Amino acid sequence: MFSELEKLSNLFIVLAVISGVGSVFSFILLHDYWHLLQTDFKPFFFICGYLSVSLPVIFAALAVTVKKIVREMRIKDNYISERIRKLEAQLDK
Repeated sequence: MFSELEKLSNLFIVLAVISGVGSVFSFILLHDYWHLLQTDFKPFFFICGYLSVSLPVIFAALAVTVKKIVREMRIKDNYISERIRKLEAQLDK
């Protein structure tokens, strides 16, 4: 079960990197587009910039969250396994 969650976390990391690279290219295109038009319609550029930044951040946050969940689940699993071993040892006595 933990390996599937780790794969999911790695997938989120890959998606964050891919969307980060896409964000760099979109900022380059937005910058060129801004100079090409010389327009005062700034909300469009701010919205595009916000969306370009927010997507990699969301994927990175999901990756970190899943990694923390996996770590906590492993700690709980180890604790429960150790507790079961102790109880079995007490029952055998």
